Amino acid sequence: FLGVDNPAPEKLAHASEPLLSLACAVSNAIVRDKTERELIDSRTRYRLAVDGAKLAVWEYDLATKRMYLPEDMGAVAADRYGFRSRVIENVPDCMLPLGLTDADRENFLRLFDELRAGRENATADIWFRTDPEHEPRCGRVSDYTRRDATGKPGRAYGVDADVTAVKLE
Repeated sequence: FLGVDNPAPEKLAHASEPLLSLACAVSNAIVRDKTERELIDSRTRYRLAVDGAKLAVWEYDLATKRMYLPEDMGAVAADRYGFRSRVIENVPDCMLPLGLTDADRENFLRLFDELRAGRENATADIWFRTDPEHEPRCGRVSDYTRRDATGKPGRAYGVDADVTAVKLE
């Protein structure tokens, strides 16, 4: 009901700006909270899946030859490979002393050659041991190449699934 004592529409619009700003801020906070909870839930599900499947995961920079492990992969890296850092330099060369047989060494190096050549996926079963006193284990290593803005292979994302029990059957 518009009457003589009602303010002009432009005055109503101006008066409602602070309320609109407050409503947007509250809405943004609610959305941000929900998004943060979903991200935490997603990370938790991811970590449980990785742990349950006994996987090691990493990101590999083909140009720098650095492998980056997620924050919570430190224990796996130390246990499986003997590395104490989340950033592993000079990959794959630094991994060659892991007790690889000649055939496994060749397969392991082939994976990295294929990544540098631009193959989208490179997979191999590699037997190795981090300590002469430990039993060897077999990892199914799979790397997935991602190209940079120029279309050249830039990074790879990898996973190592422990398939020792399957191989020993």
